[in-house]
Amino acid sequence: MSELRALMRRLVGEMSVDGHVALSLSAGIDSITAGLAARELGRRVTAYTFELQGYPSRERERVEVIARHFGWPLKIITVPTGQAASDFRRLAIQHGCRKKTQFEVGFPLLHMFRCIDEREVLTAFNADDHFGNTRKPRVDHARWKKEGLSEAERKRLFDEHRADSYAKFDAAGSDDTYWTAKQIAGSYGKALIDPYERREMREYFSQFSHDELSPFDKPLLRRAYASDLAGLPEGIIAKGERLQIGGRVDKLFFGLLSDLDVNRFEPPYTTVSALCQRWGREVQGDPIPYQTELEGLPDMAGARIRTSTMPQYQPYSMAEVYRACSAPKFLVISTFAGGGGSSMGYRLAGGRVLMASEFVAEAARTYRMNFPDTIVDERDIREIVASRDSVAGWLARVGLVPGELDILDGSPPCAEFSTAGRGIGEQDVLRPYSDVMQSNIASLPFDFVDLAIMARPKVVVCENVPAFATRAKQVFERVLAALRFPDGHSGRAYYANWAVLSASDFGVPQKRQRLFIIAVRRDVAEGLGLMSDDALADVFPAPTQVGVSIRSAFRGLRQADADVWPWWKVAMTSPLGKLMRLLPKNPPKPTRLGHVFPGYKKHYTLTRCSWDTPAPTMVVSGQRPDGLTGAIHPDEDRKFTLPELRRLTGLADDFVLTGTLGQAAERVCRMVPPLLTRAIAENVHDKILAPYAEKTNG
Repeated sequence: MSELRALMRRLVGEMSVDGHVALSLSAGIDSITAGLAARELGRRVTAYTFELQGYPSRERERVEVIARHFGWPLKIITVPTGQAASDFRRLAIQHGCRKKTQFEVGFPLLHMFRCIDEREVLTAFNADDHFGNTRKPRVDHARWKKEGLSEAERKRLFDEHRADSYAKFDAAGSDDTYWTAKQIAGSYGKALIDPYERREMREYFSQFSHDELSPFDKPLLRRAYASDLAGLPEGIIAKGERLQIGGRVDKLFFGLLSDLDVNRFEPPYTTVSALCQRWGREVQGDPIPYQTELEGLPDMAGARIRTSTMPQYQPYSMAEVYRACSAPKFLVISTFAGGGGSSMGYRLAGGRVLMASEFVAEAARTYRMNFPDTIVDERDIREIVASRDSVAGWLARVGLVPGELDILDGSPPCAEFSTAGRGIGEQDVLRPYSDVMQSNIASLPFDFVDLAIMARPKVVVCENVPAFATRAKQVFERVLAALRFPDGHSGRAYYANWAVLSASDFGVPQKRQRLFIIAVRRDVAEGLGLMSDDALADVFPAPTQVGVSIRSAFRGLRQADADVWPWWKVAMTSPLGKLMRLLPKNPPKPTRLGHVFPGYKKHYTLTRCSWDTPAPTMVVSGQRPDGLTGAIHPDEDRKFTLPELRRLTGLADDFVLTGTLGQAAERVCRMVPPLLTRAIAENVHDKILAPYAEKTNG
């Protein structure tokens, strides 16, 4: 046993006395070492990690792989974000946070410690203090090298830096973030245990130079635990990722700059760091009025906890879809409906889809084949929104007047916002979209908003690609503003919020991320006490499942030769076949040509899938039979068949796809996965429509 490993085991044994401990597990190697030390001591280890509701974590999937590798049960805590402003104030007043890292690290811990069953919580919070891989020591060391300092002199200066850091950590009243975390843990009766804070660890690491310790992959730890790490997929352990960054807490807190309860000072602050410091000074300078404010804060929202398991895909039929909506709970109209992916999700949630708007003829044909009981309007949406009378007549087709509809759904075309698209170009130029030519594609989200304002549904659900909020940020912000305040700032129509959700979190064997805007009509929202856009964060569903694999999706799938042969034929008679044969079969993780041939730049999205992970996002260009990009079968040199694509998108096995092979693949790849829409619809019904109906009818 290595010296480091023996030391870690001894320290954990001295600091921990319980037989069953919690492990705060991140995707970095530090927390792994604490968990392994506890396991060597015979302790039962239950791992915990967090994710923010509406902010997909960059770490969670890695943590799941790590926990399974070591056999640790993993509980995932979905931290509610709808009361982030109240939680921010709680951190400042009750827990004395004074700087940005304290707030950002403390926020998820407020909810995590409430959910952890075990008394002792193992962590490796302070490991980076020894490695010198934070910004200042790395910059300093680079400067020392440039100045020509000797290795011995650099070691001496590095030792001084560490000694200074340790002294600040040990000082009475230290503002080190670890003490904030420990204090929050103590407020919930938990003991936060970190072997890396001990003097013995400092002494051990003091023998090494900055060059030996500073690489982000931490080779010293990897060598000590090499036998345990063997078998983990390459790259699964994160390098240099901070807890709050990996968990996207920084993104959530940036939004607090627009919250007047938090950014209440004049002039308003433009950076989160300065705002956090101001709160620290204000509370410290005059705590009494803030204690009164603390007492008036709402109770903390409950976090959702689920145990990470290897979920199994649950196939279903169209008959089951119709049974689910036989006694409708709410009414929906779907626009830009495509072949009906979203509509199927609403039906699975118990909704009745009264009408669909879809101008692509083959998509409308597919829709009618599967949902013959729904009216399909094939007009361009611009004709529908030509006037208020036109919208009123459109609603009258299904027996409604403006204000009566429960949910208006829409997925305006996303090609111009997608990272794979060409971007927003000349809008008056005709461009191909599916089987038609269109101009002004980037303006279609505004036409959808116009329809919502004139139809006045209780709830609006709009879907698009995640890049809508980044690549087309100005358009996105204008869409939100038009939905919230259609007449400028004279009056609010809807409260609206947005989130990026991943289909793989809701039972779909595909890592398809989509951006959703959920808007609630002003009178409905205020009637339920939802008085801000941020208050709608809790309407977005928390993940229910994780990582359904392709292997699970294809279990029990039966295909005829006629289903498979066209894809084999294309692979054998096009350049695609040669490219696919270069990719190793049955890889442990999705593999691209650039992974096999470093530096290879072409066909960069051509991906050999792995049996034991979800498929990557299926896109139209990639899943065309003859396209030289896209996802391919784990074991066979071909793209996925239509029955396989149905499973990978979460469609009913007997969902009918019309048109050519390419058109059918396009229909599937443009769909919002039904199981994702179902989760959204169930949440909207349970948290908005049902409570509002009870309030108004009661």
